[in-house]
Amino acid sequence: VETALGDLGIEPVRWSRLDRAGGVPGQAWPAPGPFGAALIRLPRSREALEFALHASCAVLRPGGRVLVYGANDEGISSTPRRMEPLLGAVTVRANARRCRVLEGSWSPSGSGVPLRDSREAWRRVGMVDLGWGDVPWVWYPGTFASGGLDEGTALLLRHLPAVNDGDAVVDFGAGTGVLGAAVAHRAPGARICLVEPDAPSREAAAENVPGSEFLPVSGWEERGPFQAVVSNPPYHEGKAETLDVVEALVEGSARSLGHGGELRLVVQRRLPLEAILASRFRRTEVVADQGPHRVWRARESIVQS
Repeated sequence: VETALGDLGIEPVRWSRLDRAGGVPGQAWPAPGPFGAALIRLPRSREALEFALHASCAVLRPGGRVLVYGANDEGISSTPRRMEPLLGAVTVRANARRCRVLEGSWSPSGSGVPLRDSREAWRRVGMVDLGWGDVPWVWYPGTFASGGLDEGTALLLRHLPAVNDGDAVVDFGAGTGVLGAAVAHRAPGARICLVEPDAPSREAAAENVPGSEFLPVSGWEERGPFQAVVSNPPYHEGKAETLDVVEALVEGSARSLGHGGELRLVVQRRLPLEAILASRFRRTEVVADQGPHRVWRARESIVQS
């Protein structure tokens, strides 16, 4: 899209929640603007779409256009009703190859709902039980598990590795910081390092795990050695399933764990994790197996750091 706009002589300003290649960090909120139009790739969740619509309208001039594009099997056909409370009438600008482009326009006077025009307006606080009782938990729309606990993370919480004060521990794919917070509770003097590509998730994790530090997604393993790496890693990119992130996690862990250190992660049991772990570690084992998930432990790297 950026290239196509450039060919038309338009210089777009990109807003991406996620870190991008080349070390470009994601942004929790778009640049101030004002802009004449916003083009939004349909997010995976309804909450993330609502967040993106309000964030975009917050930096548009009155009358600015909002175009949302995506595939039918991603839910684009039902998206107009998600857009209309904020934008009013929504039209189908294009419809081909099982994809659609939807268009509306932003008018402060025509909106049926109040505009939430800052990241802080989307900050949410709930309660989550991390194993020692309910604690206040900060999250934003579109963050993993929406401020709660998914089954995989809950299982890993019950089978975390032993950590002592002074140990350096990485929570890879930290989301809003659940695993890092649990490790910090057990060992308040540990060094908690969070790796998370989503900027709003990092904003939440900074509050949920005070005193933690964030490491870059690319090159985090260079900040070791670490005593432990814990993770509930993602294995989807859009609709597609991929093990690229899992493989990068295993490779980075094998290169960065210190003597006696271990990688402990949870994945669905149907994923071929055993072979991936065995290619980088001498000792691997399943430490928990419940429902569709397994918690794996890997030690003794065979990769040169």
